[in-house]
Amino acid sequence: NTTGQNIDQWFRDTISLGAYTGDTVKLRFRGVTGSNFYSDMAIDDILLYDLLQDDAGVAGFYKPSIPTCNITDSVFVTLYNYGTDTLISASIDWEVNGMSQTTYNWTGALDNNEFEQVYIGSYAGLGASDTIKAWTSLPNGAIEMVSGAGNDTSSLIVYPGLSGNY
Repeated sequence: NTTGQNIDQWFRDTISLGAYTGDTVKLRFRGVTGSNFYSDMAIDDILLYDLLQDDAGVAGFYKPSIPTCNITDSVFVTLYNYGTDTLISASIDWEVNGMSQTTYNWTGALDNNEFEQVYIGSYAGLGASDTIKAWTSLPNGAIEMVSGAGNDTSSLIVYPGLSGNY
């Protein structure tokens, strides 16, 4: 619950509906706005899924930033623990323009709803635009249930920045 003026923040939260297993659940979002044009509210990126013990995902890309002026750039992803158990290992597979890259085998410790920026390698851009896709597998060495697959993958299209004399 956030109230007040000029709040420009996004909050990520996970709420367990486990107490309602087997029941029909209706979700209602309530937003109260002010009376002038400065007042607004937004709800974005709603996901409903089963909480699994072992569930990791690539929540997004930290690097490369777009647009980029680098021909070769480091690739960092945001590894997120969606599972209820502490995440201690996961495989991060990735590709550039459909070409598989070397799998990064991550180890560490992330509690539920924690994330970490992970360097998974570097790539050489082709010039026009490049599509980078990354996804997780084997969270804590376990084969992930199908219901957890919806949060595994993220992709990014990298466009080159302007260069030259203008």
